[in-house]
Amino acid sequence: MGESAKTQAKLVIFFNRNQDMDEEKEERYYQFATLKFFPWLQSHGLSIYEIWVTAYGEEPDQMIGLVANDYRYLYALLDSRGWRKITAELQQYVEDYQEVIVPYRPGFQIVRPTGG
Repeated sequence: MGESAKTQAKLVIFFNRNQDMDEEKEERYYQFATLKFFPWLQSHGLSIYEIWVTAYGEEPDQMIGLVANDYRYLYALLDSRGWRKITAELQQYVEDYQEVIVPYRPGFQIVRPTGG
């Protein structure tokens, strides 16, 4: 952890929506995302900074940028039972899930998934 613990950190989540979802499962995904996942993130101190959807190309379908007040808190959250539970539930609807932590900087940042 080269950054100061008090430096704001950005967690970037990448994933592809499961392409073989039927309408019922897709509706459950949207219900989960809007009523459970995003509220959980916010109630645990993560600010939703950006959400991007890839319209064309080889990059993941979706990228969500979240900001935490410091690295220490973010690493502790990512190591928590609650985090493992909420992301396991998300992964029922998505594939190729990845997380990347970078220093937070205002404005657009180019962040790429780790590739594997």
